[in-house]
Amino acid sequence: MKTTVKDFYRFIDTLAPFSTQESWDNSGLLVGDKDKEVKKVALCLDITIDTLKQAKDFGADLVISHHPVIFHPIKQVLAESPVFFAIQNQMSLLAAHTPWDAADGGVNDVLATLLG
Repeated sequence: MKTTVKDFYRFIDTLAPFSTQESWDNSGLLVGDKDKEVKKVALCLDITIDTLKQAKDFGADLVISHHPVIFHPIKQVLAESPVFFAIQNQMSLLAAHTPWDAADGGVNDVLATLLG
């Protein structure tokens, strides 16, 4: 049985529900095919060309980031953009920004614990 992008989305959704994202956020599957098989995953804070090149060299099919690569509406998808690179290299991009912040045991809880 193959593991798909949708499987990763559903798993993250059980820990940090996408329905809890702030109205201004853009978490979720932002680029890619939910039914694509995933053999390797890369994790990052921000998706940049450099992180995508490293993920490609690693052989990642899916990149999961905290911050969404598409935050504001985009008017162009040019060759030097991370979105273009991901599409060209058949990589899926998934972000869980404010859902991870608000989740039990998530970013906000960790920061609060560290700050005492």
